[in-house]
Amino acid sequence: MITQSDLERERYEARLKLERDRKMLERYAQTPEGAAEIAALSAERAAQLVWLKECTDRAIGEQVGRIHSYEKLLELPLTPTRDLWALPLDELTRRAEALEQQLSR
Repeated sequence: MITQSDLERERYEARLKLERDRKMLERYAQTPEGAAEIAALSAERAAQLVWLKECTDRAIGEQVGRIHSYEKLLELPLTPTRDLWALPLDELTRRAEALEQQLSR
């Protein structure tokens, strides 16, 4: 039987992989070989890359929203959104989980 923690771990690992893949692709795109390959991509592949970026942005946005919600509930000062968006997804997830733990106490 799959438990809630198993599902959460799978989601977390998927988000981490998505973030690593996105960063790797961005670095590769800055090389001459990468730029040439990206230029040759089909419209379908380009759409997939856009989708990947949107998914990553959505995951980051969800974590920023969680952090702000927990900060409000804990009556903490809100971390500026700009500061949160500068952090990697795994750090945002850690912060949200830490705030959630504080709320549970």
